[in-house]
Amino acid sequence: MTNNYTSQFKTKTEIKEANNGGIKGVWPIAIDVGYSSVKVFSPNSTGIFPSFAQVSEPEIVGTLPKTSLIYKDLDTGNTWLVGEAAQNNVEQDNATISEEAVFGRARYDDPMFLVILRTGLALGHRQNQFGTPDDKPIYVQSGLPPKYLKTDTNTLKNIIAGRHHFSLRIGNAPEEVFDFTIEKSHIDIMAQPTGTLFSVATDNSHHFVKNAGDFFNKNVLIFDAGFGTLDIFPIRNNVVQDKQTFPEYGMRQVLNRTIKEIYEEYNTEVSLIGIQTCLGNGFVRCHDKWKSHNEPFSDMLDEANREVCDEALERIGQIYSLYEYEYFVITGGTGAAWNELIRDKLSGIEGLKVVAGNQNDTNLPFTIDRFYFGQGHLQWRMYVDTTCTCTKMYVNCLKRIEFKEAKQFDES
Repeated sequence: MTNNYTSQFKTKTEIKEANNGGIKGVWPIAIDVGYSSVKVFSPNSTGIFPSFAQVSEPEIVGTLPKTSLIYKDLDTGNTWLVGEAAQNNVEQDNATISEEAVFGRARYDDPMFLVILRTGLALGHRQNQFGTPDDKPIYVQSGLPPKYLKTDTNTLKNIIAGRHHFSLRIGNAPEEVFDFTIEKSHIDIMAQPTGTLFSVATDNSHHFVKNAGDFFNKNVLIFDAGFGTLDIFPIRNNVVQDKQTFPEYGMRQVLNRTIKEIYEEYNTEVSLIGIQTCLGNGFVRCHDKWKSHNEPFSDMLDEANREVCDEALERIGQIYSLYEYEYFVITGGTGAAWNELIRDKLSGIEGLKVVAGNQNDTNLPFTIDRFYFGQGHLQWRMYVDTTCTCTKMYVNCLKRIEFKEAKQFDES
């Protein structure tokens, strides 16, 4: 294993201008504030950055990386380093940062959550060659694991709703000031795997692909593996079956096992936040007061990754009769790391097609923001175009497979 292998597991930062289409009169933003990364998709941009921030008053020396994000709350005056810039300031064995605030369910109460949320919204609300939000009303589509959808939806909506007044500096570009308000009625929170179903059934123009009916009318199991959870969303005979959320399977578990092996092998402590730097470097730094040396850990990471993936698949195989499904859809950031392992494991099940959640847009990673954007695109069009055949077809499909999210919309 090489350093390039470990870097594949490091949370990426990528900000792109793009023509993603839109809706006249509104500005839709799809955002997923995940445990590992924040992903955003809007009419004129896409973005992804690590879900981490630290209060800081940086004195800038030299040229900042293009991935640098500096946030300032214009009401409180507090300045934060966001994403990769914040992670790079954390030593590999740092134990002072609360993992619960970063990776736990209580993270909504931590000021960091609002900072990374606003940073994501800003990336989706900037002016560029592909469009400008001006004063258009903002509509936000986000999602939660199925298990937490009922309990956490209102909390998440309350954080997104309201006035947001802050500035953001990206790389060496000038500081941009943002001051906008989001109405709570303009926010929709969906079960995350629902977006994947939409994604595999539509193209980049948000129109249904030729075989879209297969994903609504045949038996489909959506395997959404993220950093903190594995979400399973099975559809059989047009009905959503027993949805499951497994917090014990995901990249967090892979990294925790790797950290344990590093300690046992090298007697070196690494934190769950600090390991991001190690993933980028391809080594851990072993040291005492006057000496240090670097040690590889890619084999440990690979072993842990294979173990957790295999355990997850064994658990799913115990709960669901996979031979009764026509499609097995892989999505999520951890799904990308497990893609080949899953395909190999399931290759002996005749009639089961394994597909990627991003199969209709392979330029994007196995993330769900295009899925959110597409779902929201059709929902928001209903406000401005009640004759949209595409929207009617989609809502009818949702009603037929008994998605709770569809019940709030009436067929026009």
